[in-house]
Amino acid sequence: MFLWTASAKALAPSDFQDFVASFIPGKTIYAALWGTIALEFILGSALLFRRWRSISLKVTIALLALFSVLLAFAAARGIEESCGCGLGAVTPSAAILRNLVIVVLAGAALVVHWREPFLKGETSCTSVG
Repeated sequence: MFLWTASAKALAPSDFQDFVASFIPGKTIYAALWGTIALEFILGSALLFRRWRSISLKVTIALLALFSVLLAFAAARGIEESCGCGLGAVTPSAAILRNLVIVVLAGAALVVHWREPFLKGETSCTSVG
């Protein structure tokens, strides 16, 4: 998902730029815009290629939680136009729901990742003697 949204934002950044501008003033908009695109691309690549799974899943959860808080502020302020999230015309309320589903799935994947060595019968402790 992050690879798709990063690509969509990079190819047509105006909707997302307008959404970001409602939170961030001045020239920092561009840093936030391109920083978000870069972070989503790196995170999407890491998840796709199963690199740094534990960290990638934790960052996914944190990033989506942050996005959801910003979307909730937008919804509370009456902004119901597309958030420019890269998945078509998505309202802030719909994006919050989507983020919640993805956070639950990422949390479940993180639990499975933590339990994987134990499910294989491996332990982190070795007996000496």
